[in-house]
Amino acid sequence: VVAAVRQRRNRRKKDTAKRPVKHQRESDNACGAIARIASALPEQLPGHDALGVLVEGLPLACDPSENEPVLQLLVLLHQQSFQQHTASPVVAALPRLLPVFAFMARNADTQFAERPALAHELGHFVSALRD
Repeated sequence: VVAAVRQRRNRRKKDTAKRPVKHQRESDNACGAIARIASALPEQLPGHDALGVLVEGLPLACDPSENEPVLQLLVLLHQQSFQQHTASPVVAALPRLLPVFAFMARNADTQFAERPALAHELGHFVSALRD
């Protein structure tokens, strides 16, 4: 699944001028789908691979409803690494994720329109990552 999304994303980079909104919506939906699959079947889809694809697709631009499964996966990956006493892939991706989180916070009215409490949860999560 991850490889297919990467291939599709690479093909879209060449086509961006034709239908950018459609491509961005597809990318947002793919990120949400990968996050839901990785959260439901973490043993089937390595979190590091899923995280890499998600980071490439962030911030979500056209479908903010996909923020919830993406953020839930980030929390899950971080919690799993903490429980297993391994390095957190989320912490490793922080240089790329912090600007995304800042974008989401600045645009909370659109990024979290369907679930405003998610903005508050994001704030707690970022605080926990910094500790």
